[in-house]
Amino acid sequence: TEIANSSAAGQYAKHTVKLAYNESTDKVICFYTSNNKQHYAIGTFSGSAGALSVSWSSGIYVYSNTSSSTGWPAADNVNGKIFNVWRKDTTSPGHGIINCGTISGNTYTFSSDTTFTGSNDNISRISATYHPVDDKVLILWQASNGNIKYNVCQAAGSSTTISMGTEGTLYSGTDGEWPRACYDSGNKKITVRYSKQGGATYFVQGTFGSGNTITWETPVEFSNGGRAAFADIIYDSNSERIVHYYRDEA
Repeated sequence: TEIANSSAAGQYAKHTVKLAYNESTDKVICFYTSNNKQHYAIGTFSGSAGALSVSWSSGIYVYSNTSSSTGWPAADNVNGKIFNVWRKDTTSPGHGIINCGTISGNTYTFSSDTTFTGSNDNISRISATYHPVDDKVLILWQASNGNIKYNVCQAAGSSTTISMGTEGTLYSGTDGEWPRACYDSGNKKITVRYSKQGGATYFVQGTFGSGNTITWETPVEFSNGGRAAFADIIYDSNSERIVHYYRDEA
């Protein structure tokens, strides 16, 4: 089924699509970019197991000005909320924004903008990962200077008011890229992967501390081969394994 076949911006191509499932409403939210503007659409399931279908709402603006990035959602299915991180280009070259909201019907009602990075450094490849035990979100991004940066936020319980931590650096270099993370429910830790443009890929686990802090372990190298681009990771709780997928540019 075509996502948001009646877009608020008209029939422009949709790209950089990201999805998150909301357990409390049994709906899925899709963030995407169309005509250089950020939208969302809500998908509603019908049918039975093995024969499910989904119908989509019209596309609705998250941000109607041009040159914003697609949102990257993180589902808080403990409290029924969806976090959304993205780059907002009201200033050049743009800064990082996080919102927190809830779904009702075909509407995503979200909080006012909270800035997660103080520097307008053309951030890219943003991601967000929710930790259901600690009730916190890890935000990762690639800075224009090649650093891998992070921040930790919290919107405790049913609140959508965001408490932001202090911006930190996970990797300090000129060639870092593709930071992605997943929640390891077996160890109750956040696992992060990032690459260097020269080819090496690293995995590192982190544990949230008091307030909006995180303590990192020693990174482990995965490969020193070709560049691993368009990467992501996901945790399989049944086998207690992490699946890492990427495009090998060797």
